[in-house]
Amino acid sequence: MTYTDYLNYLKAKHQEFANDFPGYSKQRIGLIVQRYEYNHGYQMDYATECRVWRDYFDWVCEKW
Repeated sequence: MTYTDYLNYLKAKHQEFANDFPGYSKQRIGLIVQRYEYNHGYQMDYATECRVWRDYFDWVCEKW
């Protein structure tokens, strides 16, 4: 899975959990995604995976 594919996957997973837990903050949903992916994640090279997660959490922490 490429960087772009994985980042898009995380954002889609985020939306899925946001639909399941209406009223949760974007940051709380981000932590749920992180915990889920920790147990079900894809194997990538370490540098790419770190960059994906950094950019995902930058997106999570943006103001609405």
